[in-house]
Amino acid sequence: MFLFYTQTRHQRSTPTGSWTKSRLKPPSRALSRGVNPETVEAAMDPTLAAAASAVLFTNLLFVVAVAARSRVEQPLPRASMPRLNRSTVMEEVIYSLSDREFKRSYRMDKATFRFVLYRISPYLEDAQGSNHRGDEIDPGVALAITLTWLRGGRYMDAARIHRLKVPTMFKYLWLTIRAINVGLKDELCFPIDDVAALRRLERDFRARWGARAGGIYRGCVGAIDGIIIKIRRPSRFRHRTPQSFFCGRYKCFGIAFQCMVDANCRFLWVSGDAPGSMHDSAAFNGTALCTLLNQGRLPLDYHVAGDGAYTESDFMWTPFPEPRNGSLSQSKDTFNWIHSTHRQNVERAFGMLMGRWLVLETPLRIPHIQVHAVFTACCRLQNICITRQQEAAADDGMGEEEGGMARSFRPVQAAAGVRVQPPQVYMNTNPAPAAFSGFWGRPPHRVRR
Repeated sequence: MFLFYTQTRHQRSTPTGSWTKSRLKPPSRALSRGVNPETVEAAMDPTLAAAASAVLFTNLLFVVAVAARSRVEQPLPRASMPRLNRSTVMEEVIYSLSDREFKRSYRMDKATFRFVLYRISPYLEDAQGSNHRGDEIDPGVALAITLTWLRGGRYMDAARIHRLKVPTMFKYLWLTIRAINVGLKDELCFPIDDVAALRRLERDFRARWGARAGGIYRGCVGAIDGIIIKIRRPSRFRHRTPQSFFCGRYKCFGIAFQCMVDANCRFLWVSGDAPGSMHDSAAFNGTALCTLLNQGRLPLDYHVAGDGAYTESDFMWTPFPEPRNGSLSQSKDTFNWIHSTHRQNVERAFGMLMGRWLVLETPLRIPHIQVHAVFTACCRLQNICITRQQEAAADDGMGEEEGGMARSFRPVQAAAGVRVQPPQVYMNTNPAPAAFSGFWGRPPHRVRR
């Protein structure tokens, strides 16, 4: 608010400093400019002038108080992290750990770490950029922070340990996961057209019964089952039906993955295109592998072992269902017993996978489009660890016998000293003919004798 009051030199010199309307020049100038005289008379009121001065003084005090308070509550400057170059982080942070600490921190030994780094280094060229201080990021550091996050570590701890900011850590995390899926692509492949590879898979499954019982169950090249990977509740802005991801069995939101493993619990094939509420049979029928199997791409001598949730076919063998009244015959019960020994490999593989990469145990707080990449990366790393004899835990009840692997499936009889043998009807000590095609040449559900 502008005041039209001025004091003459004589009035400023007087002790009282009284105001006079006769010697005010601004009103006459305002009148000459066409200002309303009533407004000028109101502005010349001493009471309004005092009130305006009080308001301005109060506003000034408020501004000063706010500025002083903000200055007092200003956070203290954070201590900057020491600047480390590429070699310093690798030598002082990663390779300085002992063998036991390194394996517990990154879920693999140093030799396997170097092997994985050698495989994915050509695909980590983008990781040679600059971080927030201008230092280059070593591919080994990018792999280390990825393994730290996959084994269940917090992202803030992974960034702090490896001297990175959180945005920089996530940037190289996704770059490394993509490099793992591209550089280790051959670690997750089902050889449906390679007869020699299928023969090796079948031999590994058959060797689990030992050399003498090699003809009991033939033709199995893989065990298949489903697993639910927990996620956050999807947003309605991204999915029209987020309730379809809710799994009623496990009471959580998730994505249904279909996985196939071999006799050594190595993953052969993974598909995660179904929501958590979808049945395993429906989820498998919608995959590209099921389409190839229905087209007859898999030779008739081989099949896949699945549980009762899948539909029985020439390439998918499932156990005999339990009758409502009565029990299964001895031959069918023995077949289910032998069939379960091959199918339980996939359950063991899930336990080993979840025990090594703990990030899969809790709901993943990442975009849903990235869940498939994270899960497949864990499966590929798991295959490398198993191939290089880095098993997390030994199989229970397994022992070498007669050049093969034998398992006692009847603990009560085994404790009593009685050796469990399948019925003689399933024994086949003679060499298999050239036209042998699996179990008696036909799926088990079609055998009525």
